[in-house]
Amino acid sequence: MKPKKDSQKPESKKPTKPLSPSEIGTSIGQIYYESMASLTKLVKNLPPPNEIKQRVLDLKEATVQRLVVLGREREKLNPTDRQAVDTTTRIRANMINTNDFNVMQAANAHYMSQDLDFANTVSSFNIITQYAFFELLKKQLPAEAARLQIA
Repeated sequence: MKPKKDSQKPESKKPTKPLSPSEIGTSIGQIYYESMASLTKLVKNLPPPNEIKQRVLDLKEATVQRLVVLGREREKLNPTDRQAVDTTTRIRANMINTNDFNVMQAANAHYMSQDLDFANTVSSFNIITQYAFFELLKKQLPAEAARLQIA
């Protein structure tokens, strides 16, 4: 590999344009689908909680971080545009793969008697989009909002 000459400038990143309300809502919905599909792969055969707990927790945290980024974009919008994000997200979330939802529910029921905290983590994927809606997150999970520095 050739070393850079002093006269060569590093590539500058072009500023990215803000996402539209529709793009934000669609992205939130897409992250929801992806997280539910990934969760389904982890829990569909109902392995013991200790075998998959860390992977489920890692999946949840990665999903949360992606949603918080979109939530910060949503927060910059005016109330009308926020409502457009909410509407798009609701429409997209209602289009979830029914099998993924059913697997999540079955896994939750299965794990309830074995590890209640784990069962609750599994079921939390159903409402994970709340991490992109800060006013809802602050009401429902104030400790999480504080952890994520959402004021």
